[in-house]
Amino acid sequence: AKELEAWFTTEPIPNAAAYYTLAAAYFQLGNTDAAVAPAQKAVDLAGAKAQESWLQLLLAIRAQREEYSLAYPTLMQLIERLPDNRTYW
Repeated sequence: AKELEAWFTTEPIPNAAAYYTLAAAYFQLGNTDAAVAPAQKAVDLAGAKAQESWLQLLLAIRAQREEYSLAYPTLMQLIERLPDNRTYW
C-alpha cells in the first residue's frame, strides 16, 4: 500500500481503477479506515460504470465498519444492477 500511496503523489489524475487497487490493498491488510476513502472514490469516479467487485469491496468495508446507513446505497446499486443475484437480497 505504501508503494501505491507514493505512486499517487506522482500521478496528476488517478483513475478509478487506481483508487480501487489502493482500497483493496488496505482492505487486505485489514485497514478498513484507510480503505474506505479510496474505495468510495473509485465508485464515485466510475459512476454507473463501477465494476461489481468495486461495489462489493465498498459494501464489505462499510459493513465491517458497521456503517450500515452508508452501505445501503451500495447494496441497492448491486441489487438494481444484478437483480437475479440473490446474494445481494
